[in-house]
Amino acid sequence: METFFDQLAIGASTGALYALLALALVFIFRATDIVNFAQGEMAMFNTYIGWSISRPLSFSWIPFLGIERHINILTWRPEVFGVPLFLGSESDGSTRLGYLLIVIGTVAIAFVMGGLIERLIIRPSEGKNLLNAVIVTLGIFAIVNSIANWRYGPVPQTYPAPFKGNAVDFGLFKLGQHSLFALIVGLGLMFAIYVFFQRTRLGLAVRAAALNPQASELMGINTGRMLTLGWSLAAAIGCLAGMLVAPSVAGISPNLMLGVLLYAFAAAVLGGLDSALGAVVGGLAVGIGQSMVVQYIGSEWSDIVAFGLIIGILMVKPTGIFGSPVVKKV
Repeated sequence: METFFDQLAIGASTGALYALLALALVFIFRATDIVNFAQGEMAMFNTYIGWSISRPLSFSWIPFLGIERHINILTWRPEVFGVPLFLGSESDGSTRLGYLLIVIGTVAIAFVMGGLIERLIIRPSEGKNLLNAVIVTLGIFAIVNSIANWRYGPVPQTYPAPFKGNAVDFGLFKLGQHSLFALIVGLGLMFAIYVFFQRTRLGLAVRAAALNPQASELMGINTGRMLTLGWSLAAAIGCLAGMLVAPSVAGISPNLMLGVLLYAFAAAVLGGLDSALGAVVGGLAVGIGQSMVVQYIGSEWSDIVAFGLIIGILMVKPTGIFGSPVVKKV
């Protein structure tokens, strides 16, 4: 019984990451009716940016400053009146404050990059043949993956994690510290997204611009800005998902998010591509189902059973569990 609850907890933590990326896909689809096939590669590249920031920076090349040492954000320990702050130092010398600063900086960069991609690449293809937009996202996929291979190489790189200790024992189950951290962050972010879109004026404006751009323009909403904001938020969410996935795998590489994106697509389609709630439920369902299949049937059956069930559900309800049918006047 303990094994069952262990796998349930592991599946929930993995499913939370699938749900985050599925939410990013849903946001973009609801805003532009485009399925962003480059979402995973954008997350992977931004994760590499976070990895680059985490490495020691040398300012000795600046002649006027004359700094002859490295500055490592990951090991930064600030002091208050000469007293160093204890910030969860790990055995490798990193601190959780340094990790948090890296996450904030990387997510901010991803937010800006997402908006630039929408403005410069996606917007010129909007309103035309739907196939054009699909080809554009596939082109972004190929370009970003090629740049990552050229800049960082195919060799996996170790990604820093804020929690590396023993698994936490909850009685019924045990869960690794990083898995627990990913689960808490994922669920917390999902709740924050719900509050943003349901309880804030800006969130309601984004939803209105996605559902009915013409009526939103008549009401004074700048739909262009709202669509850019939607892409920026999706890129930031995907980046955070990538940074949570990276410490759990053998190492960060240009293929980091390919498998995750596949399961995130499955989660989004299972829950409904137009439903944020569906993305969350679908992500958790896929993650837990995958964990149970690996434990009780075998890892080789993981994809077969998971996607077989998804295909079966979609044959009964093509719009997904929480998806709403689209009615068009003819």
